[in-house]
Amino acid sequence: MVRNAHSSDAGFTLVELLVALFISALIGVASVTFLHQALVSRDRIDDHTAAVQALQMAHSLVKDDMLQLVDRPTRGPYGSNRAAFAGGITHSNSVFLAFTRGLSGPIASGARPALEYVRYRFEAGQLIREADARLDPTGKTVPNRQILLTGLKAVDIRFLVKDQWVSHFDNSDGSGSTPAAIALTLIGSKVGTLEQLFMIHTGATKAEPAS
Repeated sequence: MVRNAHSSDAGFTLVELLVALFISALIGVASVTFLHQALVSRDRIDDHTAAVQALQMAHSLVKDDMLQLVDRPTRGPYGSNRAAFAGGITHSNSVFLAFTRGLSGPIASGARPALEYVRYRFEAGQLIREADARLDPTGKTVPNRQILLTGLKAVDIRFLVKDQWVSHFDNSDGSGSTPAAIALTLIGSKVGTLEQLFMIHTGATKAEPAS
């Protein structure tokens, strides 16, 4: 007896196998694409979360600094006088804010609160905070350096003085005065354009002047 060519025992034809392989390939490509997009989305979320956390830490540091100002001029590593508070954007110096601040905690040497001289820099797209280990450092003093933010394109700072915003301020005249507030603007790929306002503790402690 002759077997029917279309019987169920004949198996899959070549066309059916090709169609099945094509469908499997489409499913595989779709799965890989979905997985790639999910990983990219996760990386973007992680990057955004890290940027927000870094921004929050920078904001907290600046805010805390502005609440701990101390009227105590200092001397630089090579004997130059440094104002207790000074700031402004210049093309010749990456430092845009510098000041003396007090440190909470144990009393230094049992006599007075510990002090440090702090500088904020905008350098190579980074917001950097530096603090001298000694208030009146020598040429060998290595500052404590923290990179707070990266990916910045520009930084601007303004100072609220007698109800007017000015671009530069310093109290090198020995008056001990400080602005009422500072406005710090950050421009970058991660933060966009962000302006932050910091109130300044105007009752800054009067500390012993540099000898």
